[in-house]
Amino acid sequence: MCLACGTDTYCLDGVQNLCGVDEWTQGESLSKQCWCRPGSYPDENGWCVPCSNTHFCEGDGTASECPAHSTTSGPAATNVSGCLCDPGFGFSGPPARCIECGGGTVKVLAGNEACAACAPCGLSLFIFAVCIPHVDTVCDACNGCLTDEIYIYIYIYIYIYIYIYIYIYTYIYIYIHITYIYLYVYIYICTKRI
Repeated sequence: MCLACGTDTYCLDGVQNLCGVDEWTQGESLSKQCWCRPGSYPDENGWCVPCSNTHFCEGDGTASECPAHSTTSGPAATNVSGCLCDPGFGFSGPPARCIECGGGTVKVLAGNEACAACAPCGLSLFIFAVCIPHVDTVCDACNGCLTDEIYIYIYIYIYIYIYIYIYIYTYIYIYIHITYIYLYVYIYICTKRI
């Protein structure tokens, strides 16, 4: 009497064989072959190796690439949900995609969340750094602006070259050279919001 080949075994020529410890039959019986378990795939020598952090492996013998702008938190991801959107990119799907955060939105950490609205600064704060896709608004409490204004700063670079010539009596000359003096000036102003 013939018996069905069980899960995680394969049958050839009437003989049942166990799959390797890192292999399975995808939960199916009557299999003629084994595949690498989820999180791994066969290398060029047929050995099961962990999926890299740019791919996921569902246990079907292949390594599938993560969506653009995403990676896994470590090797051996078993499905696409293990691919995390990079900072500055929000999750969208299905199908799974990572979309860059638009104006006024931000996502600071890797993960499969949507982009969120940039943090507003309170009435007594000004915006020191404007929100960009992967860095949230930076607020400061010094000299707050009016509610309809935004605080910006202007950076000024000044180079000064100084040459001093002193003549004393007839034969004495003194030259003083002071070169490469750099001044960095920051001017903070309030301006109307656009």
